[in-house]
Order: sequence, then C-alpha cells, then structure tokens
Amino acid sequence: MSDTLTQVTANILKSRDVLLEINGNSIEYAAPEDIQKILNIPEYGILDSSHKIHDHDVIPAAFHSDFFDSLMLLFNDKGRFSITDYPALKMNKTHLEKKLLGYLSFQNAVFNINQTKSIPALYGLLFFRYKAISDEKKEGVLTFLFSKTFHSISVLNDNQMRVIFDQLTNKNDITDEILDDHDLLIAIQSMKPVLFSILNDFTSSLSRRLKRDMDRVSSYYHSLKEELSNKRSNVDKDAELMKDKIKAINSEKNWKLNDLRSKYKMTIQAEPLAIVQIHTMVDSIDLTIKRRLKQRNVAIGYNPMLKQFDFPVCEACFLNIQNETYICDETHIVCEKCYNKCPRCSKLFCKACYCKKCPKCGLL
Repeated sequence: MSDTLTQVTANILKSRDVLLEINGNSIEYAAPEDIQKILNIPEYGILDSSHKIHDHDVIPAAFHSDFFDSLMLLFNDKGRFSITDYPALKMNKTHLEKKLLGYLSFQNAVFNINQTKSIPALYGLLFFRYKAISDEKKEGVLTFLFSKTFHSISVLNDNQMRVIFDQLTNKNDITDEILDDHDLLIAIQSMKPVLFSILNDFTSSLSRRLKRDMDRVSSYYHSLKEELSNKRSNVDKDAELMKDKIKAINSEKNWKLNDLRSKYKMTIQAEPLAIVQIHTMVDSIDLTIKRRLKQRNVAIGYNPMLKQFDFPVCEACFLNIQNETYICDETHIVCEKCYNKCPRCSKLFCKACYCKKCPKCGLL
C-alpha cells in the first residue's frame, strides 16, 4: 500500500533529524537550524497536508504548496553519483576469440589477436535530461553506458537498464580508479551525435514546416509584385512610386522570412542528472591492427552487462560504427562517412586527421 503524503513528508524530515509527531494530516515538528534555513520554516511549527484553509500559524504542506516544493532542496546532490559492482561474466576465451573473428572486420586493414585476459574495467552509467525548444518542445532522458577502459558508448533502453540494475551491488572496497573530467568530456562528446540522431524526426519536422511557411510567404509577396507589374505606367513619377512599393514589399518579405527562421530556430539544452560508476571484470581481447607500414594495438572488451563487444566509437564523429569500419594511414578507427572521397576533388581522406576539411581543396 502506498504511503500518504503526510507519511512521505514525515519520512523525509525524519531522515534529516527533524523531531516530529503525526496527527492525521498534520505534523508537529521541531527542526534543526540547518533545516530551518533550507526550508525557510521556524524552529517549531505545524505542517498540514490537507487542502483546507489554514490558520496563520499552520504551514500548508499539500502537494503543490511552496513547502512541498522546497523539500526538493534537501535532495540537492543526493543520488547524483554512486559507485557499484557488477558480477563478472565467465566466458570461454577460445569461444570469445572465435566470436570476435566473426564480428569484427576492417575494409582496408588486417588484425591479429594477441591474447585474451580478464581485467578490471570501469563503466559509467550516465543519465542526461535533454530539451529541444523551437515552436514546439521535445524533452526526455537519455541513458547510456560509457566505458572508460574501452572508450565505447551504448545507448540503453528500459529493459537493458532493468537488467543492469538487478545485478548491481554496493561496492565496499576502496578503489583509486574513478571517472574523471576527461572521461566525462569524451562521454559528452559521444552523447552529442547520439542526441542529434534521437532528435532527427523532430528536426526534420521543423525543416518541413519552415519550408512550407517560407514558400507561402514567398508566394504571397510574389503575387503582390505581379499585381504591381501589371499596373504599368509610362509616367516617371508613377514608375518611381512603383519601384518604392516593390522595394517595400521585398523588405517586408525578408522581415517575414527572418521572423520565420527565428520562430523555427531550435535550441538544445542538456544537463547531467546522475552517474552510476560501475566496476566489474571484463574479458579483454588485445589486437594488433596493421595498415600498410603502420600498426596499432587496440583492446576490445566483452561487456558483461550488454553481452556484446565494446568496440571503440568512430574517432572522428564519436558515433558507434554501424556498418563498414576503416583504418586510415595514421591508424585512426573511423566509420564509412568519416573516411570518404571529397565530393569536389575526389581526394580520399580521414576526417579524424584533417578536422573534417579536405586536405587537398579545403572543402568543408
């Protein structure tokens, strides 16, 4: 059975060392000094969660009251960060290597498996609240699993989160390895293209409606100019007046178009809600990737939570590589879109090497 609002309020206050006594919908309390300042209440008083009209010495504590809203201040920075363990997944190393051989391939490079070993790995389960605002609003929570060890990222659905949370346990031993600012920066950089991908339908809808409205405005003002053109006159004074009218029409049209662009302009806000730092043991497969005369060592882990390989994201766009994987001459791991020919000069180049600009003709 669910607790009443009065009981929930009492439980919250008890957790912060407030002395209290419940009487129906009312709570008589004695609050410590720090709670008085946070909630802006006197040292002694009565809270009432009913919706009746209260005496001046009774503090309204119904669901939409100022007091109830202020309870959120007691939870600032609570639950935003936690450290947990996840049980290791025992896998046959030979079977795992065969599985990788069937999963991994490079379009222009070869690789050798050196060894498979079990290593401690660190993951971050990150929750971000996003909000896209234009003439409409779209908001939600983006949850993804970031690997500090393998620099991979996976967007999670509700079922995957439930499976992970069911297996998490409190971490009792002290560890020196934590998610630092550099790791979070990589995770946020990886989050951006994922977020744009999630908002693709929303942005496409904005673009269609913007084009529709701009076409209507352009058509309207085009018809106005046609009407003026049909009223031709040989009188110089009338001709000058017509030019001024056309100029005014163009000016008003441009103002309307700019107003539409402002209306459909989209801003995106994203803020971190919580981070769960997960420690576990992972089977890591060490590879040597060879491309022409250069080679590079890469570790790929088998994620015990998602039961899949933690393959690094594209080192140019930070998206998961869905299809073909390429290795450039400097051994960057990139996706097909980031290792392509320039549409102007046909120069094949890596966007991780040249910051998305063609090194031959300079085309962005």
